[in-house]
Amino acid sequence: MIGAPDCGKSTFLRHLSVNLVRGTPFLGKNTRKSRVAFLAPQEDEGMILDQIKLFNLTDEEESNFLWRFSPLPKGEKINKALINQLTRMILSNKPDLLILDTLFDFIEIPDGDGNNYNKVKPEVIIIRDICKDMGVHVICVHHQTKSGDKASVSSGIGSHAITGEFQTKLILNKNETGPELIIRGKYTTTPSMKLRFNPTDRTFEHLRNLAGAQAEFESQILAAVERAGELGTYKDALFRVMGGNKNDLYAAFDALAMSGALEESGKKLPGKNKAILYRINKNFDPTIRIF
Repeated sequence: MIGAPDCGKSTFLRHLSVNLVRGTPFLGKNTRKSRVAFLAPQEDEGMILDQIKLFNLTDEEESNFLWRFSPLPKGEKINKALINQLTRMILSNKPDLLILDTLFDFIEIPDGDGNNYNKVKPEVIIIRDICKDMGVHVICVHHQTKSGDKASVSSGIGSHAITGEFQTKLILNKNETGPELIIRGKYTTTPSMKLRFNPTDRTFEHLRNLAGAQAEFESQILAAVERAGELGTYKDALFRVMGGNKNDLYAAFDALAMSGALEESGKKLPGKNKAILYRINKNFDPTIRIF
């Protein structure tokens, strides 16, 4: 996974990991319940564990989400003794997916040689072959250079040596309109995915999936209003029937009324004189926008 510093790569992969240990969909794609090992030598352990608590993992899920931190000071290189620890960890814990955050923490590259193809490639192959021989999938986090083209993997430090040894490249960009994920690989290429980041629970959502979910939600509201017939219904009554998040329902209801899909019925309910009843607008043309 490639992206500029602080674009959300680690947070994105933590969200992915949680969905994998649960076997729940991620960005609209189904997952298989898996065991994940996340090695982050330079991360703040307390901060990360606090963020993981936001996901309310069960004991079983926590047992399948393995975290490892290093006591080394931030910025200090890790020697090949860690590679031996990595091998032992894979053998003892048998993860389905291994995440190395970041790759350069696990390979020995002298300062200034990060762009040296001949020195970077052999180190990357060590990591790749360990995981390949043990049947473990691996995701390596890698930083782009500050001046690089955000849409190009060639902007990563030593990226030609790195990306050539892995099957798939996940490129996370942070644009003015929000996060964007690009997937390129030997066996798969997808259009860029526009994402939305929720800072409260530290999760990502594919905007296309959000649009589909919203359309389904609005269809449910329209069906409920239609069942009310010519008399119509009002928001509070609809909430008592449908439940869910009250604010979301009210916002969707108001949007449907503003679009013209719902219209005031002009009728009143006994004891509910202030309630404005809405019914389906049978003359509504969805191709005409009035706002």
